[in-house]
Amino acid sequence: MRGSSRLAGLLADYPSVLVGYSGGVDSALLAVVARRLLGPERAVAAIGLSPSYPEVQHRQALEVARQFDLNLIEIRTDELEDPAYAANTTSRCYFCKRTLWKHLRAAARHRGIAVVADGTNADDLSGHRPGFAAGVEAGIRAPAFIGILSGIGHVIHFDSEDALFGRTELLATHRE
Repeated sequence: MRGSSRLAGLLADYPSVLVGYSGGVDSALLAVVARRLLGPERAVAAIGLSPSYPEVQHRQALEVARQFDLNLIEIRTDELEDPAYAANTTSRCYFCKRTLWKHLRAAARHRGIAVVADGTNADDLSGHRPGFAAGVEAGIRAPAFIGILSGIGHVIHFDSEDALFGRTELLATHRE
């Protein structure tokens, strides 16, 4: 199984999913595959709206959602009210994502959606990525990342997301 078919295989196990959707390639791919596989009632794409989300990116995200008939919701976030985010340190992405996932998890619970996921992939783990740690802490699934890992079992092997996320200390470190 390769690429998006591996991703589809992982998504097929989800009863329903809310995708943290920015309109970027990774979250768009995840949202589109989820929509096609699970249908619009079981696959929701969610944009976190705040002053830190660029308007041009928002417009592009709306256009992609329209083109692919995504079930899209928009949720206001409030990371600017968090003093840790406002301090603008190198870990501000952690605080932004922590706030985003808090709001998206609440929206998923409200709608009876079982899984919250994002488009994190292996490339997202290079360098300083504090936002990934926030996702791991919040229990956010990363099926694109899992699909890649499951295809390179001779290097690192996790049978499932549960096995991977049980070993978060290997992946979610704050690198200051």
